[in-house]
Amino acid sequence: NVPTDHVRVQEDRTESFVSANWKATSKLSFEGELKVEASTIAVPAADRSDSFTYYKPRFQAVYAFSDKTKLSWKTIRQVDQLSFNGFASSVQLQTNHVTLGNSDLVPQKDWMDTLILEQSFWDKGAISLALEHYDYQDTADFIAVVDHGDIYTASGNIGAAQGDFVRLKLDTPLDRFHIPHGTLSLDWLYRQSKVKDPITGKDRRISGMEPHIYSASFSQEFPKSGTSWGVDLESTGKNRNYLANELTDAHFDPWTQVWFQYKTPGKLTFKAMLKNPLNLRFTQDRTVYEGLRGMSPIAFTQHTTTKIPPILELRLKKDF
Repeated sequence: NVPTDHVRVQEDRTESFVSANWKATSKLSFEGELKVEASTIAVPAADRSDSFTYYKPRFQAVYAFSDKTKLSWKTIRQVDQLSFNGFASSVQLQTNHVTLGNSDLVPQKDWMDTLILEQSFWDKGAISLALEHYDYQDTADFIAVVDHGDIYTASGNIGAAQGDFVRLKLDTPLDRFHIPHGTLSLDWLYRQSKVKDPITGKDRRISGMEPHIYSASFSQEFPKSGTSWGVDLESTGKNRNYLANELTDAHFDPWTQVWFQYKTPGKLTFKAMLKNPLNLRFTQDRTVYEGLRGMSPIAFTQHTTTKIPPILELRLKKDF
């Protein structure tokens, strides 16, 4: 029997807010907002019902150096949505791994401070650089549960953590490069996080928070014929999860898709997408310990590689 293997979780939430804007000068403006979130999370099987009230202030200041150059500062209090899957237990038969449900989960919260420099160019082009700092509370991660000598992994809150992100975004029209009605979009994110491991007591990054994420999209429209096409590339990253008695690294090759779209004068849209034409490869490395991770000898290591075949998706939409 797996504890908390069947769980029904119900959340009732209300949110109210008040906001204000002030344009101090022709170049400087301020915006403030206060949200109040009240929620009740019930787990009938455990005869448990908890109510939470969170105050989520937000402050923003924007200074416009010119019509095309802006510098902004944001401070936001955020409360994450609980992952309901964390309440229920699960078993992976292929790896003989059991994850316990945890009915004591609470939402992860953080203070986010962001400095953003934005520069627009040409008619529709824009580039921005953002520096973000996060102070997390009740960080959502994995914890170890020891029951009669058996070790299980459970979703849990592991205390305070910090994160520093750098984000670069670019949207540029390609008409000047002799590609009429073409657009190129790039998005790159670097994430560095630090939390104290509840098992070893050492600093590490938050589970599942891969350092590098990027995406690139190219699209081109042909207004006279009502057609358009594009190519999308997205990194699915490298995830590291710190489980109770194992360390897992999952790596995905970049996800790509090519699409073609046609809009008829009768408001009928046909879209064909070829997803993963390059046969995405998924690789997983596991280091399994005899006992608690990092505090006992390694029992075995495992390396698996699988491939996902291409997917052809056809969509037909009618606007009335």
